[in-house]
Amino acid sequence: MRENDLIGYLSQAYQQEDALWQLLDSMPVSKILRPGQMLFKNGLHPEAFFVQRGIVKGFFYDDKGREHVTRFWQERQIILLADAHEVNITTADRLQALETAKLSAITYASAGSLKLSAAQIARFATKILLADRNMAELKAHLCALPARQAYAEFRSFLPESRVHLRDIASFLGITPQTISEIRKNTR
Repeated sequence: MRENDLIGYLSQAYQQEDALWQLLDSMPVSKILRPGQMLFKNGLHPEAFFVQRGIVKGFFYDDKGREHVTRFWQERQIILLADAHEVNITTADRLQALETAKLSAITYASAGSLKLSAAQIARFATKILLADRNMAELKAHLCALPARQAYAEFRSFLPESRVHLRDIASFLGITPQTISEIRKNTR
């Protein structure tokens, strides 16, 4: 297979999303989290959830007890909770609903119930990993920007009215006071 054929195939595979989202929307809700309710990483195995409704944040506490928000997920996004392969890298070990959230656990059994072929499962897994990588890239991009620009871009990615100011600040690596100043100066 020529390189152009492979690139064309992968591009086409990534664009065929509607059927996948419809299948995921049909999965039974396995967890309903009320605002503020937490879900902890369970064991050593990676866990995956499909967000049917709501916004969820992923975070961890450092050795000084400070909270670090690593990610946000909203409707039609897939949460992957997994440990880093490097010992010195800390990853989110808990989720917290910022509003009522309905999650579907993606397990071997539930994935099997979607009745996907092996090729479709491979495409599905690739899409999940690509989307997860893109979200990590987004956080790195936002944290490298000046605070005003980072906040403006964050607002285009996630409605600020649905996320606490302190969570946005933690995610962007700035203080809540900085965001308050930005908000005051843009009115």
